[in-house]
Amino acid sequence: MTKYVYLIDHWSFDGLIVLIAENDMRAFALVITDPEIEFQEGDTDAVMNEITNATKMKLSDDYECGIISAISSGVIE
Repeated sequence: MTKYVYLIDHWSFDGLIVLIAENDMRAFALVITDPEIEFQEGDTDAVMNEITNATKMKLSDDYECGIISAISSGVIE
């Protein structure tokens, strides 16, 4: 199965989430279930929008799906 590295802008503050997933729905599931990523039900549309518009790079090897890194400046806009 083809997998991609996603570079996702955090939807509510200055930050970046890097993850591996097969598709946008899997990326969404990884983001909303990660306990360290601030997600609220009201963020659903914003999260999906950022995932849909994320930079995606196709992987040539098979890697496990998951979040690689979540970086935040801690500044809330």
